[in-house]
Amino acid sequence: MPRRYKPVQLNAKPVPQAMLQEAAQCPQCDSRFTEVLGRMGLRLLFRCERCRVRFFRHPKPVGARFI
Repeated sequence: MPRRYKPVQLNAKPVPQAMLQEAAQCPQCDSRFTEVLGRMGLRLLFRCERCRVRFFRHPKPVGARFI
């Protein structure tokens, strides 16, 4: 019989209202139906609705250009 592990508790902080509409692609099933769970530092924490995997995504760089 396979061993069942407890889900990992992630210390996610609340997300500002403007960032709740963010979306990301699931790394496991490539689904785009994800919801924002919270943030860990500057990274947004997502949960896939299809396969229920939790993952994070780094924020997009803002205004950094090199000439």
